[in-house]
Parts: sequence; C-alpha cells; structure tokens
Amino acid sequence: MAANTHSNLRLCRLCVWENYNGLGFNLDRQNGPPYLVFAVESYSPAAVGGLQMQDVILQVNREDVGNVDYETFRQCIDRARQKGPVELLVCNSSKYQEMKANSMPIDPSSAIRMGTPATMPEHIRNEYMQRAPRICEIKMKPEDTSFGFAVAN
Repeated sequence: MAANTHSNLRLCRLCVWENYNGLGFNLDRQNGPPYLVFAVESYSPAAVGGLQMQDVILQVNREDVGNVDYETFRQCIDRARQKGPVELLVCNSSKYQEMKANSMPIDPSSAIRMGTPATMPEHIRNEYMQRAPRICEIKMKPEDTSFGFAVAN
C-alpha cells in the first residue's frame, strides 16, 4: 500500500528558459501552507517538468516548505532559481490529504523524477510562438451582455 500511495510523489526539476518569463505556475496562497498549485501555464517549464494543477508543494530543492509562510516560500523559490534548476517535491492534493490523515511519512526517494531540458525544446518553442500575445478586437451588439469568455488570473 505504501508504494501505491507514494507513487504519486513527483520530483519536478524545472529549468529557467531564456525565452520564457518565469517557471509557469501560480499558487493558491490563500489556503497555504502547504501551498497548492492553482494554475500551470501551457508550454511552460512547469508544464513540461510534470507540475500539475492541485499539486501540493512539499519541498523546494530539498528544503521542507510544508509549513512556511508565503514570503519564506517565495524566497526559497528565488534562491533555487539563482542556483540553477528548481526541484519541487510535489504530490496531488488528494493523495497528500490521504497521507496526512494516515500519518504516513513522505519519502522523497520514492518520488518519480521528471524535468525540463535546459533550453526550451524546438517543438514547444514553435507552439509557444504561435500562441504569442496579440491584440484582438471584440465587436458587441447592443443586446450582448457578455463577451462570451471568462478572464482568469
């Protein structure tokens, strides 16, 4: 049973790409610690490195961040980025809750290792560049009450 539960642990090694701003994920900091990944941007180091929405971040470069305040967490990420790749030990939130409820220890050595290459892969670059920001003109009729889409942060 332990192997099955721990099979959800992932060590996501994220490299900072020269032509990409940031790592490509946002946190739900309202309910942390531990901090939950709220969003993962497509074509980002986070997406390629295996980070998923609803992941709980347990460690940053082997430093336990499960109980730190947000400012300490952010500083930990910044220090990791300055040194090189950022390694995040993560677990899906439902598995994390199960492990916590059963007082199961978290064993980083059982984590599945994933990661990004040092530079953005060519096929990702092509997709990313095709989806570069652009200006769109929206024309509405007087009876329209909505743009027909929602804005997400």
